[in-house]
Amino acid sequence: MPRAGRSLAAELYAGRIATHYDVLGVPSDAPSSVIRAAYRDRARLHHPDRSGADAVGSAEMAAINEAYRVLGEPGRRALYDRSLGAPTSESAAPSAAGFGSDRSGDERFDDRVRSSHLSPAGPARVPWKLMLVTALLGSAVVLVSAAFDDPPSTEPPDGIIRAGSCVQIEPNGDAREIACTNTPADVVVELLVPTLASCPAGMAAHRDRLGLGTACIRFD
Repeated sequence: MPRAGRSLAAELYAGRIATHYDVLGVPSDAPSSVIRAAYRDRARLHHPDRSGADAVGSAEMAAINEAYRVLGEPGRRALYDRSLGAPTSESAAPSAAGFGSDRSGDERFDDRVRSSHLSPAGPARVPWKLMLVTALLGSAVVLVSAAFDDPPSTEPPDGIIRAGSCVQIEPNGDAREIACTNTPADVVVELLVPTLASCPAGMAAHRDRLGLGTACIRFD
């Protein structure tokens, strides 16, 4: 989490928040439910409709949205985790305020390069043929498994309304996300606009139950 007395945007500009986990204030091994809850909390706090539509608020919200876009989807999160690599001695465990070393990423990269060394015989040869055969076999296994697997079930709603989400209109007029049933009775969000914005003509406006915007719904 950002240091006391500094906003999230200030930490971003200072180059102190290095990962999406830092942006959401969660550990790198946090389960999906914790990441989702952290995103909701940060979105409520830093949404431009609440913090004011200035450059700082927009930068904070953009960083929060990007962090959840990556960490909220298992495939993207796995790729992102691999891109982080193993921590070096210079970037040891975070400090009590939630940050690691104040050294820049370029300095840590230079240290890793200086500490690495090649074997006396030179760089190892890459077994391209073996890698190609392995890749082909792996692709074949995936295709065969996909042919016999049952189709994936519909992912349950996470409570965050987006364009294409199915919603239920509460008695007070608020929109609450529900699971889509793929029936004509589904009420689908066509567009999500800021709270104070108006929906296009022909669409009904319903406030998001979490207060993150206005759901525009077309009723035929």
